[in-house]
Formats: sequence, C-alpha cells, structure tokens
Amino acid sequence: MKEKSLSGCFTNPAGGSCDQDSALWLGHQGDMEECAKADIDDMKQLPGRTPHRWQQRLLSGLVVGLGMAVMVVLLPIILPIMLIVGMFAGLALIPILRELRHEFEQLDRHQRPSAQRLPMDVTPWQQRLWNRWRVSIDRRS
Repeated sequence: MKEKSLSGCFTNPAGGSCDQDSALWLGHQGDMEECAKADIDDMKQLPGRTPHRWQQRLLSGLVVGLGMAVMVVLLPIILPIMLIVGMFAGLALIPILRELRHEFEQLDRHQRPSAQRLPMDVTPWQQRLWNRWRVSIDRRS
C-alpha cells in the first residue's frame, strides 16, 4: 500500500512525511534518497517560467534607482516641513517648561521654612509686559 505524495515521495498509510522511518517502512534506502532529492528540487523554484538572472539584476537596479530618485526628490520638500514642525513643537514646549519650572519653584517653597522663602511675583504676564512697555516709553521721553 504505497501512496505517492505531491512531491513524488512515498509515505506510509498512517500519514507522515518522507523520513528514514518511512523509507525503512518501504524497505528501500534508495527511496529515501529519491524522496530527499525530490523535496530539494521542489523547493528550488516554484512552477512557472523563471526570469533570467540579468532581468532580475536589472529589475533590482531599477527598484534601487527609483527609490534613490524618490528620496532625492522628496528630501528638499520634506526637510523644510520637518524643520518647521520641529520649530512649532519647540515653541509649544516653552509654556509647558515654564509651568514645570513654576511647579518646581512651588515645591521648593513648600519644602523651605517660611523665613527662607523667596518672594514671588504674582503679576499676570500681560500686565508685566504692559508695565515694561510703559517704562521703556517713559525712559525715551
């Protein structure tokens, strides 16, 4: 009851692949070698027409060249955009870092005794800006 598998190997009726046990089960050592050779031949190339080596090299060269061309074309476009986005991200971090600094200062004030605490200016930023502007105008006149 020999059965032939798709790769041309004989297998045992209980199922299983070509291995030494199935070859011994068949009673032929040559079948084991034939089975191994058939498996190797099947894995070399899928069925169908194979492209020539020069065609494969040409195709891979075209893919690499096209990739490089796309990078060269897109780099001058994408780089300024990335720089502008980075600048806006940096500007967005300024208030966050100021708030973090104020939180650290508050933490420092709470940990120090009241005699050692530094006085804190609680004037809103827009009023401070207005006051500075008025002082600079007063100096000019």
